[in-house]
Amino acid sequence: MQNQRLLIEFNGLKTASPAGVFLSLSPSDPALWTGVIFVREGPYAPAILRFQISFPAAYPTIPPLVTFSTDVFHPLLAPLTVQLYTSSEDDSNGVVVLEDEKLPPGGFSLRHGFPSWFKRTRTKPASGSERDPAQAPESSNASSQVPPTALSSISSTSRDMADPEDGITVYELLRYIRSTFDDSSVLDDVPIEAAGNSGAWRAWKAHREHEAQVAKVKRLSGLGGNTSSPSKRNLVPKATRQPGEWNWEGVWEVRAKKGIDLSVSEASLYGNSTSNDELINFLEADEDAVETMKENMIRSLRAI
Repeated sequence: MQNQRLLIEFNGLKTASPAGVFLSLSPSDPALWTGVIFVREGPYAPAILRFQISFPAAYPTIPPLVTFSTDVFHPLLAPLTVQLYTSSEDDSNGVVVLEDEKLPPGGFSLRHGFPSWFKRTRTKPASGSERDPAQAPESSNASSQVPPTALSSISSTSRDMADPEDGITVYELLRYIRSTFDDSSVLDDVPIEAAGNSGAWRAWKAHREHEAQVAKVKRLSGLGGNTSSPSKRNLVPKATRQPGEWNWEGVWEVRAKKGIDLSVSEASLYGNSTSNDELINFLEADEDAVETMKENMIRSLRAI
């Protein structure tokens, strides 16, 4: 029954997929999808991102596992090189992340976009010990194995979404994932408890605060040019930090750009594909070949 539902949704996405998102179905497993996102605008443009969706047997009651094989510095995306744990608890509502809800390397946090998938409450533990991720860019534990249904982090302030039993469609899932790469306002709404990478979350916040300060300086001083020049850069106030607090200034710009540039490099696009990526490959072609392919695609669509 689940496979039939997934096949129906996949067939529907052939004609109504979110812009810039392309999918392929595993020939041997309808519950395993491979995809590519072309980020055409926003903070992560023009990245080309490979990802995989694994649907558990209990879907849509429990969420799918979304993992990216493209390493990008992103607040909702766990780094490929370490395994991050979700925040231990949310003091505002007593929701506790269970042991089977850890982000695997490359795992994408769905808690902000789809909080109804994660409404499992427990009594707060008696221990008052908490881990503060502000003291370091990332915390990790690479020794634990991650079950197929493992996922992400927490959200107590996310948008209202449909109850899983009412049906969260794959289209909604894909549209949300894409929006976290091309819409800055979506990332601005993500709370730290929902972050898949707390370091990237803090770096993004620092980046946005710097942008706001630059915009303020422009308004007050009438600067319309490049604020990166030494004389103009000095007009932008530095963010205040507590003693021992990590300096996130400029981190997002450098790390995100590095990941974006790598994602569109020839080695990433045309190099040897990994086992997760082999269903979708890129072909290097000149303009004439591209135009011919476009014409063939248009003819095929007209024939349907």
